Amino acid sequence: MKRNFLGGTLILLFLLCPFVPFWRIISTAQGYQIISEDTVWTGQREITENYIIESGAKLIIEKGSRINFSGNFIFFYVEGFLDIRGTVVEPVVISGPGGEKSFSISIQDQGEARIRNAEIHGGGNGIFMMENNGLLQKAWASGRSGALTVDEGKLDVQNTFFLDNYLGVKINEKNKSVVKVNRSSFANNTNDVECRFVLDCQQSDFKYNWWGNSTGPELSGYDQEWNKYDKIRGNISIEPYRANEEFVDPVILIPGITGSWEKDGVWEMDPITHTYENLYESLVLNGYIENWTLFEFPYQWRDSNVENARLLRDRIGEIKEQKQWPKVDLVAHSMGGLLAREYIQSEYYGEDVDQLITLGTPHLGAPDAYPKWEAGSWSLGFVNLIFETIFRQEAEKAGYESIFDYIRQRPILSVSELLPVYDYLFDKEEEAMRAYPFDYPINSFLERLNEDDALEQLKKVEFSKIIGEVGDEESTVAGFEVLNEDLGEYWVHGYPDGFEFFGNQGMIRDDGDGTVPSYSAQSENIYADNFISLNSSHAALPTMAQDEIFKILTGDEIGEKVERSLVENILIFTILSPVDVQVIDPENKIAGSNLAGGDLPEIAGAFYGKSGDPEVEFITIPNPQEGEYRILTKGVGDGPYEIKIALVSQTGGSVSGGIVSEKSLKGVAVLDEQKESKVIVEDGKIGSDITPPQVEIISPKNGEKYLNNQAVGVDYEINDDVSATENVEKTVKLDGENFAESEIELWLMKVGEHKLKIEAQDEAGNVSEEESLFRSEASFRSVIDNVGRYYESGLITSRKEKDFLIQTLKRMQTIDNFRRWLTDRQIFFRQKRALDRILRNLDRAMEREIKFLIKRIENKEGKTVASQAAVLLIDSLEYIRLK
Repeated sequence: MKRNFLGGTLILLFLLCPFVPFWRIISTAQGYQIISEDTVWTGQREITENYIIESGAKLIIEKGSRINFSGNFIFFYVEGFLDIRGTVVEPVVISGPGGEKSFSISIQDQGEARIRNAEIHGGGNGIFMMENNGLLQKAWASGRSGALTVDEGKLDVQNTFFLDNYLGVKINEKNKSVVKVNRSSFANNTNDVECRFVLDCQQSDFKYNWWGNSTGPELSGYDQEWNKYDKIRGNISIEPYRANEEFVDPVILIPGITGSWEKDGVWEMDPITHTYENLYESLVLNGYIENWTLFEFPYQWRDSNVENARLLRDRIGEIKEQKQWPKVDLVAHSMGGLLAREYIQSEYYGEDVDQLITLGTPHLGAPDAYPKWEAGSWSLGFVNLIFETIFRQEAEKAGYESIFDYIRQRPILSVSELLPVYDYLFDKEEEAMRAYPFDYPINSFLERLNEDDALEQLKKVEFSKIIGEVGDEESTVAGFEVLNEDLGEYWVHGYPDGFEFFGNQGMIRDDGDGTVPSYSAQSENIYADNFISLNSSHAALPTMAQDEIFKILTGDEIGEKVERSLVENILIFTILSPVDVQVIDPENKIAGSNLAGGDLPEIAGAFYGKSGDPEVEFITIPNPQEGEYRILTKGVGDGPYEIKIALVSQTGGSVSGGIVSEKSLKGVAVLDEQKESKVIVEDGKIGSDITPPQVEIISPKNGEKYLNNQAVGVDYEINDDVSATENVEKTVKLDGENFAESEIELWLMKVGEHKLKIEAQDEAGNVSEEESLFRSEASFRSVIDNVGRYYESGLITSRKEKDFLIQTLKRMQTIDNFRRWLTDRQIFFRQKRALDRILRNLDRAMEREIKFLIKRIENKEGKTVASQAAVLLIDSLEYIRLK
């Protein structure tokens, strides 16, 4: 009697008080396990009794785990946080026997469950059974529970299969519960979803799900909105729903730094080195649809990742609107991974990313950014040489004195956001590694991104790290040995010992992908659902990781792959002038403007675009053929033009080595006038027109002596075997200074040796130079003439002074003439002693006269004799005296 009375009382209690959660009675009756602290479950686990996750505690169920409920009807009661972290490849499987011995995961009060990539089988029940230590053996009550039951808590389910359940999801409290079940599948359940308050559950989000049919859930035949579907009870928001059982989220490819370039006002994704082309085309071949399920996100990488993350948010919003789909997947290379993380970890994150795959992302920074930020310098390496060339030309066009000024003053903040946030500078004077952040350039962007609270956001997405390792412990710059040198604004935090020279450039090297050290790419302190290491260089990762990327995204094996050769050499034409340019390769294919007209085919992979601010136009040709390239120019204005040409090549196929061959074409542009030049690519160098111009200096003649009262004409000839004379750039220098006059006024120059130097550079960049060394000498006659010139030009302002100087100089000239006459006479031997005495007396007289005149000029300097004239006259008199 007692047993029956208690059983009947409990059944009556449930029927009369439907708002009292019945499993609280069952939990008390049956006993339970308590999870009171953060716990992780992996592998296979049998659940034979009730569980409670207490408030403040978290249970994480890792990917690939199998949770099997095998006891009598079991409640898994969530007051804390349940985090089920399955992946597309390794879902979490939760199963029960179904029927009376089923299970319900119940989210209560402030409890929260986040379920990603799971399979839930055999859950829910319409009959409750409870037991209690023999005092109450059994009690039965009617009612429903779901495999997932929400009572005042939060539930977020993504990409989960509800199969063979009595009831998939039950919602008990409409006002306090927050329920989202999206991108999931309901199949072969007795009931799919039920809301206890059937007339008002529209805030529960069950959109984008598969309901077993392309036309949506099966209709019940009733007119009531809350009862119109056979397996859905309640006024629940389910539209739009999926029309196909299989689905893929739209994928956005995000390039790294220097991986986007502008053409005709539109940003394109790496048209220079074509890093992402193979991956993109491979995804298309395997079912992704361009601009429907596959998108690109090129961006202005010179700006901060913070700014670009907001643009990524807007782009995701556009795609969601276009597709009417709630989430996207992000596949991000290098710095693009930091950009994606900035969005996901931001306060404005829209909960709209399902998967993030990073390829070679420097999660802790890359030491290779240090010389760029500290001095505008690049360490050695093929890709570095390409973009150092482009950066240098951008800086020049924008009017910056150096790449350093360009990076710091523009500024190019992305470079600073790649700096490491760990120890990487070895102080050679202290003989110890410095401790970051002391005496380091600070990367506050990456510091903030890697804070513990910020990293929690990453756990809301399926996060996969794919890294490259080339199998060489010396492949990658991992730090620098620095000296404390005072180099002004350069190398403020330490100069890498020997950086400007060949050799190790002060680098500390370690394993990695040639750009990002393994330590930073692995970033073991940053949680990831999947981690994959491949034998690949940094630039090759998007190609080498095609299999892994497709499998992570879809769970399926990839079919056909695209593995065209990567770029190993690149020809760059940078246009810094008012001309349009067309390049025609050895096969008569073109790149750039079509100046020749006609329907010539384009060079495969070539790019003609702009970069920088102000814009710099350039043409790039990857893996150029050897042979002759014709360069056509057409003036779009008048004035001097320049085309810089660089061939950047890997050395020995190594990404860490490279060489640059450079030439420059210069000339004068005339509006609408066309010109043609040629270069030859041969043996990894730019050749063609390898003969420099011929320069002949006619006047002044080399080795010639000229009195300093002359104006010597400048006359020379320049000839080139290819370039027209007017297209040869000429530089004339006199005694190291630029000289543009047609005559050399020796009366305005000091006596002695002088050098006229003429440099000529043809359109192929070949340079030649010629020098003429000549002497300027003084005599009394030349000095007398110069006094007259100085007076006429205003350098001597007093006529009286001019006349005095000329009279004195003429008297000295008479003495000098007499001395010369005596010296030239044929004297008998017995007269020689007397002649020597006369000559000595004349020399002493001349010495006195010159010193007197020099003293006189010094006294008049700045008064009646200008300083310039005084210096030149004294210089001439000293020359005569010493002679």
